[in-house]
Amino acid sequence: MKTRYFIAFACLFLIALMATVMAQVVNPSAPTNVYFVKNRTVSYPNGTILNHTRGYIYIYNINETQPTIKWVGYVGNVTGRYGLVDFNDNALYDWTITTTTGEIYATKEGPGTNTDGVDDGDQGGIPNWSNLSCAVKPQIELESIRWNHSTVQNATEDSYNNTFNAGTFVLDSFYAGTRQITDTTMYNGTSTNCYGINLYSDNAPTTSGAGSLWQEVVLTDATGEIETDADTFENDIIYATKIANSQTGYDGGNWDFQLLLPQSGKAGAQENVAFFFYIELI
Repeated sequence: MKTRYFIAFACLFLIALMATVMAQVVNPSAPTNVYFVKNRTVSYPNGTILNHTRGYIYIYNINETQPTIKWVGYVGNVTGRYGLVDFNDNALYDWTITTTTGEIYATKEGPGTNTDGVDDGDQGGIPNWSNLSCAVKPQIELESIRWNHSTVQNATEDSYNNTFNAGTFVLDSFYAGTRQITDTTMYNGTSTNCYGINLYSDNAPTTSGAGSLWQEVVLTDATGEIETDADTFENDIIYATKIANSQTGYDGGNWDFQLLLPQSGKAGAQENVAFFFYIELI
C-alpha cells in the first residue's frame, strides 16, 4: 500500500513539475553584455570661404545637413547563445547562435527611484510583455509634447509625431514572448494602423510591409504613471525593432539592428534621457 501511495505521489509530483515547466514563458530580457564600439555624427569643419569683387551682388543657394537634437540612434550587431543557465550564468549546456533573429526593445521606464531629476516619473518597471499593443494617435501626440518636439498643432520636420506615422507604415508582424504584434494589434482595440518608421539601408529609405528591413514600431503595455515634469498621466511607451541578421544598414555596412530613440527637443544644454534595453532571441 505504501508503495502504491509513493508511486501515486511521484506521478502527481511529476505532473506538477511538468505543468510548472510548461507554464514558463520566455520573454524579452536584459542583454547579458553590452559593449560600446564607437559613435558617429556630422563633422564641423572650418567655415566656407567666399571671396568676391566689391560692387557686385552675389547670389548663392546653401544646403546643409544639420544634426538633429531630438533623436539618438543605435546601430549594432548581436551574438548570443541558447542555454540551460542559472542566475550565475552557469550553463548545464548551451548552444551558440549562428543566425540571430528576434527583437530589441527600448523604454525609458525603469525601476522606481523616488528621486528628482530628468528621469523622475519614468518608473514604469519591466514592460508587461503579454499586454503589448501598438500605441495610438493620442499617445503619439502626447509623447511629442512630452519630449518638447512640437505642439500638436505645429509639428516641426523632425518632431516625434512627424517621424512616427501610421499613414505610410505597415508593420511586419512579430512575437514578443507569446504575444503576437500585428499591424492591427492596437491599444484599446482602436481601429487604426501601428505608428512606426522605416529606417534607411545604404543611405536610402526602405519599404514598409511584410519582410521589410529596419522597421521600428511604437508600442505600449497599457500601464502608466504620473510624469512629474508635466504632472499628467502617460502610458508607458516601448520601442521595438526586429533583428535583421547581418543586413545592409544605413551606411552600407552589415548590421543586425538599427534603432531611433527620442531625446529632448528643448534648446540649450539638456540632460540625456536614459533607456532600458531588452532583447529576445528566437
